Amino acid sequence: MGWILQEYNDAEGSNQIAIFGNNWEAETFTPAVAHNCKKVAMTLKRTGDLAGVSYIISIKATDGGDPSGDDLISKTIDGNDIGTDDFVEVEFEFDDVTALDDGVMYAIVHRLDGGDSSHYIEGKVSGNEYADGQVERSTNAGDSWSGLTSYDYLFKEYEWEEEPSGPAIASFNGVVAASISKVGGVPWANIAKVNGVG
Repeated sequence: MGWILQEYNDAEGSNQIAIFGNNWEAETFTPAVAHNCKKVAMTLKRTGDLAGVSYIISIKATDGGDPSGDDLISKTIDGNDIGTDDFVEVEFEFDDVTALDDGVMYAIVHRLDGGDSSHYIEGKVSGNEYADGQVERSTNAGDSWSGLTSYDYLFKEYEWEEEPSGPAIASFNGVVAASISKVGGVPWANIAKVNGVG
């Protein structure tokens, strides 16, 4: 069926925060519905040449509102894949999915494996427009975090829902049978005719 937007902040952003080296940034969020996360988007801009420098975005659990533990899922791109002309929404589709529970806070963490004060990525932020999360900042590569309660990153977080498949049809000696599939947990099947009866 396609992409389902789950959590987001699409307010008008007027501020930006630089991301490079030990300066990691995050946006916490709390799903209203349990789902499998497959993609996130952030509004970003690059300053300086970052060819060969990895930009990594990931989902982490939180502890006390701060990002915590190993990455649940992550995506890495080259820093120069982010443009320099203006802030644009950049999508990061993960190779796998990670299950998110409803009512539990998670963090979208982004970091640049290198860079400096002249070579960095900026993330666009708004005021405190997203009620169920906030900006989090680390200056020591994720060892400790502090919350910026007055700000939220512009972000989107998506679930991918597969198109439901129809029942598998098989025949044996000319007799047609349909197997049962489930859509949304509800069993269903097309009615087939066997020898004119059905």
